[in-house]
Amino acid sequence: MTTTREYFEQKVPELIANNPEKLKAINGVFQFNVAGAGEWVVDCKEGKVFEGKGEKVDTTLDITAEDFEAILGKKLNPMMAFSTRKLKVTGNLPLSLKLQTIL
Repeated sequence: MTTTREYFEQKVPELIANNPEKLKAINGVFQFNVAGAGEWVVDCKEGKVFEGKGEKVDTTLDITAEDFEAILGKKLNPMMAFSTRKLKVTGNLPLSLKLQTIL
């Protein structure tokens, strides 16, 4: 089972490096606030990921570590998490849907 930290520190940089065309198509900055596991920024404009708060983000996603890791383990569908309010999205919702193509 992948932890949230492992995902953002290891998997996301790999996904970013291996998908430059998808990254360009997304062209957004995402703030992940994962309760119990920290805050992470996935910057598809610059092609980087880092722990902390972003200054200019397009979309913010709030979720618990338990629910995030359930999504990673394919035990929870991201759309189901959103519709049941386990995943809260503020900002550019259509842009967040594009994020699924890479993450």
